[in-house]
Amino acid sequence: VYQSFLQSREAERQANASTLAVPSPVSQSAASRRRTEHLMTSRREAFNRQNAANRRGLVDLSTRTRGLSLDLINEKVCGAQGDTPCAIDSCGGAGCYDEDGRRHCGGLHCNGAVATADNALNRARHVEEELHNAVSEVESLLHQVSNAKARAAEARQRAQAALDHANATKARLEHSNKELRDLIQQVKEFLNLEGADPDSIALVASRVLELSIPASPVQI
Repeated sequence: VYQSFLQSREAERQANASTLAVPSPVSQSAASRRRTEHLMTSRREAFNRQNAANRRGLVDLSTRTRGLSLDLINEKVCGAQGDTPCAIDSCGGAGCYDEDGRRHCGGLHCNGAVATADNALNRARHVEEELHNAVSEVESLLHQVSNAKARAAEARQRAQAALDHANATKARLEHSNKELRDLIQQVKEFLNLEGADPDSIALVASRVLELSIPASPVQI
């Protein structure tokens, strides 16, 4: 019994300490409550003013929203005012979906921004494809031109070699002709010599007849 009495006294002391001592959990809680009440009192007026302003803003926005019409927006974006059911209107509009569950806005014969953008995109893709084809054709032509230039250079080299050979042959012919003319002149002079016996004349004539044209310097 005495032990229970002591435990009871200790519990009473701890309870008094938690409520009467400063600082204590109870006193700290009371202080927090007083600070909170003070803040609420000091800021209540500002809160009420802000709340009233927000309410007025919401009322104004609600009024303006009710006055808005999506017809003009639908017409500019999708190409139709959207005042007909989605299943009938080929241009669709806000809230319209196609059979596959995709949003339906614009179309082939619609003049809205969506259709204009789609047409521009298709034209850009078509132009890109044409440019790609043109680049391929240009590359093929460049390859052909390169091959033609190589063949032309080879033909030019062969032609130059033939020209050089012809010039060399011409030079040899001209030289041989000059020497042949000189020989003929010498034969004429020999034949005109007084005292040329018939055997010498016959020998010179046979040697001249044996020459081939053009004759080489050794033959002459």
